Amino acid sequence: MTSNHSHRFTIALLSAAVIAAAFLVKPCLFAADSAEKDISEALAECHRVYPLSGSRGGFLYGYTANTLYSAQLLPDEALTYVTVSGIIRAVSHSGDCAYALYDSSSSQRDSCVLKLNIESGEYESFSVGKLGSADKTSFAVSDDEAFVIKTDDIYAYVQSFRLGGNELHKYKFNSNLSRLFQDGSNVFALLYTGELYQIGNGSSQYVARLETDSTPFNAGDGYIVTDKHELVSLYDGSTEYMMSAKPKLTTASEYGLITHSGSSVKCGSREVLRCSSPAYVLSCKNLCAAVYSDFSYDITKLNTENDNAKPDKSPAESNRSLRNNSVGQSDDDEISLTIPYTIRNRTICDVESSLSVSEFFSRFDKKPELYNADGARIYNGNIKTGYTIRYNDALYEIAVKGDLNCDGKLKDNDVSALMLHLAGKKPLTGASLIAADYNLDSRVSNADLVLMAKAAEK
Repeated sequence: MTSNHSHRFTIALLSAAVIAAAFLVKPCLFAADSAEKDISEALAECHRVYPLSGSRGGFLYGYTANTLYSAQLLPDEALTYVTVSGIIRAVSHSGDCAYALYDSSSSQRDSCVLKLNIESGEYESFSVGKLGSADKTSFAVSDDEAFVIKTDDIYAYVQSFRLGGNELHKYKFNSNLSRLFQDGSNVFALLYTGELYQIGNGSSQYVARLETDSTPFNAGDGYIVTDKHELVSLYDGSTEYMMSAKPKLTTASEYGLITHSGSSVKCGSREVLRCSSPAYVLSCKNLCAAVYSDFSYDITKLNTENDNAKPDKSPAESNRSLRNNSVGQSDDDEISLTIPYTIRNRTICDVESSLSVSEFFSRFDKKPELYNADGARIYNGNIKTGYTIRYNDALYEIAVKGDLNCDGKLKDNDVSALMLHLAGKKPLTGASLIAADYNLDSRVSNADLVLMAKAAEK
């Protein structure tokens, strides 16, 4: 593995001497007489490991049946952990603290929340009582409010508790909940419709709509990436479809979006670290780490001697390929093409409604091959959402602006389909969802509905 600014870290930190205290074991992080346990050994024991990047640091955190681990890799190395008397069900990480939801082994069999300060090693444990129908695999904490998903006779809802045991708030929605998600100190509820809400202090606020059945992952402060290649800003709800955005291998930084493609880690379009098959990519300030399956890792600096300026663009904008000739074609290569349209997630997304096939072909420097949804070759008629072209040996799906029902035209029934989508009653997916972004601002909103309604009247 080669990089001008990278080096392999051999991680070895002295771990805790085990000291019994009630039903917890408190870590002594630097006890000279303790048995040695390094970060890679600790993480290898975990049932699950999660990445977390941000200005606070680059972390991997996880858990075994009864031990919570927080391993900081950037900007410095540190390992913090604590063992509980019980079974850990889920973990979370926020700021300087790692948290675990666990079932106590005491006679009461209550559920408890463990709060571990990763700076000092100090911890506290709080009983939250018997959670009953709660989904104990979905858990988050913000400040002194812990969140779990519970179910009533109609829908699942979010129940929060004060760290200390008392119930605080119920957060109810008009659709069923899929999961809780945490980014920094903020907690989000994801519905099965794809709607994402920020919750806390008794209130909820709509943030964005993800593609249905998406799973979100942390992608740095204020950003998430889904398993369907959606990069979502939690600041303004904007969504960008990017094939290079992969869960656990994508993170936003002040120097641009960091992704892994082929045999290298890139910041924007610039290669910063050459490596193959990392399991995670982390970032913190001007540092980036590629972490491998054995939890060894390489680190590189994002700013170089010849490139110290911070970019003016957001992480999404720094990687965006809109109305230009540079389009990412695969995980391994970037091929220069001359497609006269906006490309998102291998979809041509700004084709006008009622556009003829002949006019569409005339805009390319060489004639593409056109296919309908059944794979039949098309030579005439109108371009429709769901059609596919083959051009320069690559395939692209087509999203006709406002054509949500895939007939090539923008009509009242398309407006009705968008209304149902925004109401959460019949979510759009795939090319139809991209076609609903009428103003091409990377999100589907009421602004698109207004523009589509006006266009349909003409």
